[in-house]
Amino acid sequence: LFGGMALAIKDGDSSMISAAERLFQQSVAVIGDPQHAASFNAFISCYAYIPDINSCLDLTKNMIDNENWPNPTPQTYGTCLKGLTQYIKEPLNYEQGWKYVDEILDMMNKHSVEKHVSTYALLFNLCGGKFCGRSD
Repeated sequence: LFGGMALAIKDGDSSMISAAERLFQQSVAVIGDPQHAASFNAFISCYAYIPDINSCLDLTKNMIDNENWPNPTPQTYGTCLKGLTQYIKEPLNYEQGWKYVDEILDMMNKHSVEKHVSTYALLFNLCGGKFCGRSD
């Protein structure tokens, strides 16, 4: 369901984020703590397509801090990086944009999360600078 909601958000229906938030809260209330990172990754992708990088990072940090939740995976961090690529219409300023990138990479390094080919592809995409107003 989250994947469909993320696609609707990507297509411009930002009202779906409140439905995604309610669905996540209800699933935790009914099922308990999610056992798989894929549930979080799909939910984070909803925030990524708004774009709302702060919510992406908050949820990722909560995954780290909550011992009953799964740890972030390379896909979790990749979804956060993908969220940065969505800042095309309203780019972040250069310093803030790269601060987010550094924060994501620092979390990956701190928690020994392997970088995949997709991680590097997203980083190369970000180097184009559309998310922060100039290339690097």
